[in-house]
Amino acid sequence: MVQITHAGITFEVYANIQTAENYLFGSIELLEAWAAIRNNDLKARGLITATRQLDSLQWPGVRASNTQPLAWPRTGVTDRAGQAVDPNTVPDAIINASILLAARLISAPSLSARRVSQGNVRRVRAGTAEVQFFRRTNPSSLPDDVRAVLAPLIQPIRARIQSFGTDGESIFEDRRTFDKTAGFS
Repeated sequence: MVQITHAGITFEVYANIQTAENYLFGSIELLEAWAAIRNNDLKARGLITATRQLDSLQWPGVRASNTQPLAWPRTGVTDRAGQAVDPNTVPDAIINASILLAARLISAPSLSARRVSQGNVRRVRAGTAEVQFFRRTNPSSLPDDVRAVLAPLIQPIRARIQSFGTDGESIFEDRRTFDKTAGFS
């Protein structure tokens, strides 16, 4: 279990500052920005925020323990190759994604605001036309490099789609048929 103490409060996180620095050492783009930050409190807040954002996503499987504070580790998770993910450890993909997300949030704080405000409109109506949106809480709201790191853990959504009434004939429960196929005027 990894913890960061910030402002006298201990937070559960996926990576601490040293782990983040070790990982980001291999990044051309993010290492300089991260190293330029001399304020460890800012780095800690970035890692805490990144952990919270990752935990807000809907992940496959269930938490390994009802008492664990974070979403990972999880049981019943397989990667894209069909291999079971170890339910006793946090996958490297989650740790690395939290580090990348923290670095991105620190270098561009608008990412956090954009994620929160993205899709928060519930309904838009103009006359009889109406469109509804919802708050996105899926990995597509994350930066591309973070999504790429998480890709092995993200299962494609499979849905069974059925279409009714596409043959020009409408049949209701009482089996009455209606031959009206053109729009109403």
